[in-house]
Amino acid sequence: MSTAYLLILCGGVLLSACVYCFLNRRDTRTIFRAVLTVLMSSALGLIVCKALYMITQIDYTLAYGFSETLFTLDPLRCSFYGAAAGACLGAALAGKWTGMRPLQALNRFAPAGILMAAVARFGEYFLENKLYGCGRYFDIETEPFFCRFPISIGNEWDEYYLAVFVLEGICCLAVFALSVFGLKKDRFIRSLFYFCLPQILCESLRRMSFVWHEFVKVEQLLCMLVMEGILLYYALKTPKTQRNRFLPPILGLVAAGIFVAVEFALDKSDLPHLLTYAVMVLGMGLLAFSETLGWKRASLDTDAFTKT
Repeated sequence: MSTAYLLILCGGVLLSACVYCFLNRRDTRTIFRAVLTVLMSSALGLIVCKALYMITQIDYTLAYGFSETLFTLDPLRCSFYGAAAGACLGAALAGKWTGMRPLQALNRFAPAGILMAAVARFGEYFLENKLYGCGRYFDIETEPFFCRFPISIGNEWDEYYLAVFVLEGICCLAVFALSVFGLKKDRFIRSLFYFCLPQILCESLRRMSFVWHEFVKVEQLLCMLVMEGILLYYALKTPKTQRNRFLPPILGLVAAGIFVAVEFALDKSDLPHLLTYAVMVLGMGLLAFSETLGWKRASLDTDAFTKT
């Protein structure tokens, strides 16, 4: 892992702490909470990103060796979403230790955490392995328009690949803006849903992903499971008198079926990729509709303090 990328990650942590302080500036303990939150999030993010990779890619862990896999900083042997999960766990624990309910702490941390993820994604530009975070190959002779940054990124041999990490960073910034300005209630759980949503497309576009059986992209599957879990949580929190309260998670399963069909078509058919990805985007729209419907019906309580 390059020194520049490590510095970018450190800058992201500092920026996250500053944003946390600004958004929670009315809290007299905000500086202490911000520092503890980003430190805990960073530490547990590093631990969980390794743990998730080693569990989901056990064959590679055994092949490389346990200690080699554990201590390498190679991003190909770390899980970005494991780091995100660890960061959330760290924020929840930091909040608990400073007198907040875990979900209240996560509501406060959500925008700062997503901004940290955006910085990490944009920082992939500085990785030594230029294929990490990239997608399809562009032929400079026949597709010169696409052979430029930020659409693609080139290497020393003038080979150009779709800069998926730029798209992921932009998506994170969009969710950050949504989290700050649009999600005033239940900010964490809704921000988490919309953080995972575009990753369905982005992980499909990536060349280098954790794969099971040459077809199932592990981190894409994890994002779908998180979103389906949120939709199911909404259904369980919806009053039993509400008709069709399990409709959102059912629609989520329909969307999952669409994604499976699209991935199969991308791998096994000659259908135009523009068409298959358009279908995937429609499935993502169905998921967004399901989330809005489920949240409006649910009776959640994630915003109260235990003490200040």
